[in-house]
Amino acid sequence: MKKKNYIAEYVVAAGYIIFFCLASVFCLSFYYLTRSEKPPSAVNVFATNLPATTPVPHITSIEKLGSSKVFEDNFSNNKNKWTIDQEGVQEKVSGGKLLFESRTEHEYALVECSSCPYLKEPYYLQADFATTAATAEGFGLVFNKSHIDYSFYLFQINTETKTYYLFHRGKEDWSLCTAGESAQIKSFPATNTLGVYINLDTVELYINGRIVDSYQQSGYSFQSGYLGLLASDSGFKLAVDNLSLHTTAGQ
Repeated sequence: MKKKNYIAEYVVAAGYIIFFCLASVFCLSFYYLTRSEKPPSAVNVFATNLPATTPVPHITSIEKLGSSKVFEDNFSNNKNKWTIDQEGVQEKVSGGKLLFESRTEHEYALVECSSCPYLKEPYYLQADFATTAATAEGFGLVFNKSHIDYSFYLFQINTETKTYYLFHRGKEDWSLCTAGESAQIKSFPATNTLGVYINLDTVELYINGRIVDSYQQSGYSFQSGYLGLLASDSGFKLAVDNLSLHTTAGQ
């Protein structure tokens, strides 16, 4: 009696096993990327390689802004009660600066101002940022933050790659709104001044007094929500100073 050859069956079975292994790896990778607590560092390679857009600014710096200053903090003390709502984050006001950091790898640190006003009119927000050590991680301004679903928008820069990003943090994942490169970004240990001008459905992004980009989302208002500051990963302390908020209603 001729012995049956099982080679074909073995090949098919091996193929199924490889397919399911690859599918499992893909699913796990997708879950990790969408659930990550760290802002993605390079979501859109094409966008980050584009030259920075430079439309003519109508707000070049806070000194030239003809509007009402409604809030400021030079961090001589913690009278405005900057707080955190995460584990693994350290924060303190010391030496005229707000210092905070994430102590958990691959997780961001976000601090929020308890005394900052909740605005509903156009405004300009600006602050000075520096790090206590050289880092390839990002940091920046948080705005339009919701206390219901914890979503927010983040204007972030990377001083090593001289890139900027505008991210939206949804309930479960991150998405990239716009990004680019800018020679306005200064390398460590220099201080970078970041600003956002919010007017209804439009956000203008400022670095060291110059506009670098703008983003519009038709039918959506960025004007409401809470404000904050964010360091995108562990390994460095973020030092923030001279935060100020101006309203531009009637401009």
